[in-house]
Amino acid sequence: MVEVDAASAPTPPAAPLRGRRRPRGQSRRGRGGRAATPRGAPSEAPAPPAPPPSAAATQEPPRHHPAPDTTQDTPRPSAPPRGGRRRTRAPHKTAAQPAAPSGAGARSQPARRPTSSFGAKLTATADPTPAPAAERPAPVPEYADLRTRLTAELSGDDYDCAICYHPVLRKQPIWSCARCHAVLHLPCVRTWAERSVEQMEAQYRLHEDPDVQRRRGHWRCPACQAVEEAIPRTYRCWCGRVTQPRGHAVPHSCGGACRRGCAWHGCAAQVCHPGPCPPCAASVRVACFCGREPHRLLRCSQLRATLPAEQAAQPLAELSAAGVVSCGARCGRALACGHHTCAQPCHAGPCPPCAEPIEAPCHCGRHTRTMACGERPADAYGLTSAWSCGEPCDAPLACGVHRCTQPCHVRTGVAPCPLAPERIRTCPCGRTPATGRTSCRDPVPTCGAPCGRPRACGHACAAPCHTGACPPCAADVVQVCRCGRTKRTRPCASASAQGEFLCTTPCKVPRHCGKHVCGRPCCPLAFQAALGKQALREAAQLDPEQLHACTVPCRKPLSCGQHVCEAPCHRGACAPCLRSSFTEAVCPCGRTVIEPPVPCGTVVPCSYPCALPGPPCGHPKVPHACHPAATPCPPCVHLTSRACVCGRTTLASVPCSRTAVRCGQVCGKPLACGQHTCVGTCHADGECGACQQLCGRPRAGCGHPCMRPCHAPAPCADDEPCEAVVRRTCACGRREKLDVCGAGPPLACTSACEVAQRHARFASALGLQATPATVEYGAPLRQYVALDARGAQAVQDVLNEFVQSPRASANVRALLAAYTLRRGLDAVRLREPLLSFIEQLADVYHVATERVASEGPEDVRLRRTRESRIPAVLLTEASAAQPARAALEARRARQAAWAASTAAPRVQGNAVVLSRVPAAHQAPGALDAALADVRRGPPPCAWSVAAHDDVVVLHSVQLAPLSVAAVAQAAPRPGAEALRPVERRLVALGEAVQAALPGVTAELGVFDGARATHVCRQGQWHAL
Repeated sequence: MVEVDAASAPTPPAAPLRGRRRPRGQSRRGRGGRAATPRGAPSEAPAPPAPPPSAAATQEPPRHHPAPDTTQDTPRPSAPPRGGRRRTRAPHKTAAQPAAPSGAGARSQPARRPTSSFGAKLTATADPTPAPAAERPAPVPEYADLRTRLTAELSGDDYDCAICYHPVLRKQPIWSCARCHAVLHLPCVRTWAERSVEQMEAQYRLHEDPDVQRRRGHWRCPACQAVEEAIPRTYRCWCGRVTQPRGHAVPHSCGGACRRGCAWHGCAAQVCHPGPCPPCAASVRVACFCGREPHRLLRCSQLRATLPAEQAAQPLAELSAAGVVSCGARCGRALACGHHTCAQPCHAGPCPPCAEPIEAPCHCGRHTRTMACGERPADAYGLTSAWSCGEPCDAPLACGVHRCTQPCHVRTGVAPCPLAPERIRTCPCGRTPATGRTSCRDPVPTCGAPCGRPRACGHACAAPCHTGACPPCAADVVQVCRCGRTKRTRPCASASAQGEFLCTTPCKVPRHCGKHVCGRPCCPLAFQAALGKQALREAAQLDPEQLHACTVPCRKPLSCGQHVCEAPCHRGACAPCLRSSFTEAVCPCGRTVIEPPVPCGTVVPCSYPCALPGPPCGHPKVPHACHPAATPCPPCVHLTSRACVCGRTTLASVPCSRTAVRCGQVCGKPLACGQHTCVGTCHADGECGACQQLCGRPRAGCGHPCMRPCHAPAPCADDEPCEAVVRRTCACGRREKLDVCGAGPPLACTSACEVAQRHARFASALGLQATPATVEYGAPLRQYVALDARGAQAVQDVLNEFVQSPRASANVRALLAAYTLRRGLDAVRLREPLLSFIEQLADVYHVATERVASEGPEDVRLRRTRESRIPAVLLTEASAAQPARAALEARRARQAAWAASTAAPRVQGNAVVLSRVPAAHQAPGALDAALADVRRGPPPCAWSVAAHDDVVVLHSVQLAPLSVAAVAQAAPRPGAEALRPVERRLVALGEAVQAALPGVTAELGVFDGARATHVCRQGQWHAL
């Protein structure tokens, strides 16, 4: 007895039913569920567990691969990728390994049936141990026909719906396909049909043809794809006679006789049933086609199988008298040729044409050929001639003068002459009677009027009345090209001869891929250029001729990373690579194998430890999984100490894999220019590069630092003007302006200056004190203008309007509200800083102020005085004339606010504290010699030196003055935003000292005349 595996056994032919079917007795819980017990079957005791298979039967034969290291704990391999079947190679067993446990204490493993999977080998080792009877699946019952199977499965609730894959129960409404007899839930098939019809009609509505837009949608059976028009909505029995059938032996049956069977004898099943009706077994007597056997006995089912649909619907009495079957004898009926009889067996319908070969002449008698007798035309039946040679007939006509010019045709006598007077009674156009003709030789008279005969193109002939064929049509017609963009006028005859008119305008509509343009000249779909992107995507479904299908190869890299997409350019992602390898894919360590076929681009996911050697540094390698050889192992993370690239510092806790370590200190080495030092951070020798700093040396004419890039040792050029910002005034001092140092001559006095000087002399002669032309605004006012220019402008305009108005007093809140409403501006919020600003600015206008807050929010009340007037220079004008000073005041205001918000007391730095000064520089005069370049600048500076407690203090520092613009434009260093400008310059001096004395730490400090009390580190003050 030979056992055949279920995976390799031949499968029986599939039934026409497409629904998913489950064998009787099998559980619906899926794999791993408890096996269901068949109805009526007694419960059986559980079978004893199968003995464990021997090690020799389960162990795979050894392969020629290196054995893995079994001393380390290895993680369990992950799931195999798609395609091939993944397996791991077990280590070879040694004598030290314990044997498998046996006996009652060992847990037995049931034998597993061999299953087929994708990628398995053609042959497999058969399992000699048969599976226990308890684990074998229940045998699938065999049914006589589809009707019996459907009845049994529906009665036992073992039939599944092909849409929802749930069982079809007896009490649930169903629908059955008339073609494949698949049984589906009525709600499932109704939803399926409605969605299909909606999608089909939505596609029809996108078409341009109105007839297509009005089409009704259809749907297909999910089992056999049969096209259906009507949507099922009613639950009927199998034969369709009763709606809502209930309570019968056959599920969903009406219990009556089936009316779907034979129309003559009824259904042989005698009861309403699922599936197809059985063949009708009744016998009928019918006549044959030729009539020789008028009472031939046949089975009804065989007869109806051979009849067309229209004959099967006729009554049986009418079919019995007419011929419906063949008796097999010779037909013998006379054929249409009149010379032979039909030699075919008894058949239905008329006899075929005669196939007897004959030697027949043509109609004119010039030629003969061999042909079938039935090929002669119908008008030649009974004649000797049987075909036309196509040459002119040339037979004499009845007049005896002319001959026939028609092609060879059947001659039935002497043809009359077409030019005989009795046949031609009018001119060729038919308007004028033809008189005076007595013979066919007389010419046919013409009237001279237009011919007017219609041509094939539809135009009338415009030539004068003539005989013979009409000349070519000369009417002008307008031709529209295929895309509809170009028109032209051509004669009708030439337009018809040239065919379709095509222009040369290229189509600019994107193709279906959405990336390339059509570019076809005179494209029929050029009108789609006005559609949007979404409309173009929907129009791509209505392009049956694929005029806009892209032909450019895609050439995008596929997911495998080795090949490119060969399909035409398309939307969306490319299809996966279909190439496969039929060799084993082995990981680098050799312990994980994917059996063929292996999809292209598959990476073997091995989770065993990497088998490559450790890093060359000698440290233990980082534990990681096996990886391809092209991928490097993780870098060494062992912490060690390394010297930085500049060689001045040794850094600890540095990963071993890092080779270039930088300490972050300023280089400080002299550059090639000899004037500056390198300000870059830690780098190797020779990487300082060329000097990119500013020159900084004082100019010969004005003393300002040179702002050109370093050009040492060449002297600074005096032909270029100095770009430092200075304050320029006129001779009388009334006018002032911030300008570039070398921009031009000093400001000249104007006529206003002469008027002011004359007024001053009059006031001095009269003993009066003249009102100064300029107004000095305090620092708080300038600071607020820089912080809130919009609020300051509104308050200034309100004060100007109040001084110019006749009002004696007013509230600022009301004035601001009317001001913003009148100008369409946003409301100005009155807060404490703005209220203080109003009071200070009102003092400049000599307007008395008073705080009021009796009922509502706090407000300021203005009262006019005798001295109230608008200042000669407004606050906004003074701030605009001195932008650098306004920016400096704003920065000072922010620094003051930040200093006020801190809890620590504010100290003022006035010295530079040096620590770790070498002993060679602590001698008198040694430090000044070492810092001679720093003292010379730029900018030049001077200091005094004091030493105490291992620190050296540079105090009484004298710095070169800077302009207001230079101070305002200088960006504070990170962490020095809260320092004053002088303190920031002292910090810069300390950095210059550190660059000149490597290893020395210079910090901003406070010197009280005897010793240093505080130092500033990272923006915070610390006491010493």
